[in-house]
Amino acid sequence: RIVTALFLLAAINCTAQELYSVAKRPINTSFAQQQAKQGIIEIVNAYSPTDTAVTIEISTDPDFIIDIPQTMSTSAGFTVDNVLFTIDTIGANFIKMHTNSVITSFIRVGFIATAVGARGATYKMSIRILSGDNGILNNNLTIKNYSIN
Repeated sequence: RIVTALFLLAAINCTAQELYSVAKRPINTSFAQQQAKQGIIEIVNAYSPTDTAVTIEISTDPDFIIDIPQTMSTSAGFTVDNVLFTIDTIGANFIKMHTNSVITSFIRVGFIATAVGARGATYKMSIRILSGDNGILNNNLTIKNYSIN
């Protein structure tokens, strides 16, 4: 069982306004115990294509298992680009991964979130795009709250 969390690190030459993340799915963030839902994180490039890889970091929580299958091609009814990512680190508090290609307009990461905690537990998924030297870019924090009911 892999518990993972992602924070996105951007190892690129762009301003903070060029890249941002959106936690698009699941829309209904309330889970029953042991319920699994597919989700999507979208990394949007608002301007010119990135010129190098982008690294992503997503937080994890012991009450939810976040699984990012490398071969997943659809999630929550959308095409995802998991094959274009390499997972670098699966830590106790985060998952770190990077793109294997540039981002021209957007790229999607599909995941499966499974509620394994007790009723009333909550998980604040934090997604960050970081600069190449691991510094945090301004205005690049996305948070999505999940709960177990």
